[in-house]
Amino acid sequence: MNKLISDIHHPSRPALVIRFLQDAKGATAVEYGLIASLIAVAIVGVIATIGADVSALLRSVDLI
Repeated sequence: MNKLISDIHHPSRPALVIRFLQDAKGATAVEYGLIASLIAVAIVGVIATIGADVSALLRSVDLI
């Protein structure tokens, strides 16, 4: 009986590996990080693409 109790409190290495592989908390955090980075890349791309046009438009308004 003591071995059963000790196994519950101190799981074996295979049990730890199985628990680690079944844990989805880290995967969810990584997915959210990837989504945030893709959004940031898209924003930078849009700003880089239209930045010169907006700058020229603002300069032309300033000259009027």
